[in-house]
Amino acid sequence: MTAPAPAAASLRARLADARLYLCTDAREREGDLPEFLDAVLAAGVDIVQLRQKGIEAKPEIAHLEVFAEACRRHGRLLAVNDRADVAHTVRPDVLHLGQDDLPVAAARTILGDEILIGRSTHRPDEVDAAAVEPGVDYFCVGPVWPTPTKPGRPAPGLGLVSYAVRMRTDRPWFAIGGIDPGNLDEVLDRGARRVVRWRRLLLSLAPVVAVFTAWDLYAVSRHQWRFDPAQTTGLLLPGRLPVEEPLFFVVVPTCAILTLEAVRRVKGWPVGDEAARGATGGATGGATGGAAGGAAGGAAGGAAE
Repeated sequence: MTAPAPAAASLRARLADARLYLCTDAREREGDLPEFLDAVLAAGVDIVQLRQKGIEAKPEIAHLEVFAEACRRHGRLLAVNDRADVAHTVRPDVLHLGQDDLPVAAARTILGDEILIGRSTHRPDEVDAAAVEPGVDYFCVGPVWPTPTKPGRPAPGLGLVSYAVRMRTDRPWFAIGGIDPGNLDEVLDRGARRVVRWRRLLLSLAPVVAVFTAWDLYAVSRHQWRFDPAQTTGLLLPGRLPVEEPLFFVVVPTCAILTLEAVRRVKGWPVGDEAARGATGGATGGATGGAAGGAAGGAAGGAAE
């Protein structure tokens, strides 16, 4: 058996460390793909996949160039969905294959050994196969709950997650399907340590991660951010303001805070009171004492913790 190529070994090590995998369309309606990718990758997403059913190869490749640039900036992994021919052209880090897609051996013939390959699984026998199949680097288990991205597909539920946990395989695997901040703990309590999220569940994430990332960055490196009052969603934009200029933050909705809490739980970052005291203090200060007071409270609280 030949040793894995250095590039593939490095990718597999990064895959083993991955916890949060995001699937998103190209956000053509919103028109903010580069900004969205920067936001979610900076917030802790480890792998991002373009998933847009029915897209033709040429526009898919064009969108994937934007994905690839963002992943390079943030040191994250890029995944292509289903198509080995597109992956051969783009040379992403990962190709993900469903049960009805090209066989893994055929994809390996096209791509070689330097691109990781993942598999979807929906039944215990498919989990068994994916855990040992040559050429597979990871697999996804689900859907845990019904999901609009796969209409009509039965959801095997948390039982399949528990089955995968009991296998104790060393091959990385992700729980997928209908997972949101409200049910994430159920998945983690069953023993899953990696999850896949669909973009529609993260519509509010971009402004949220900007707020919380700003606090974190201020605490460790005194980066400056500014609030654009034209953005009614409370989006914070990176700014190049002098250190002595005040910081401006906005209060974010509770549901948005929960979304970031979900990211923290999956990544194993501090959660609950330990992680929230600085952010909550900043938001309260912003509501009662003005934006500058909220920023100061958030930054000071985050640094103190």
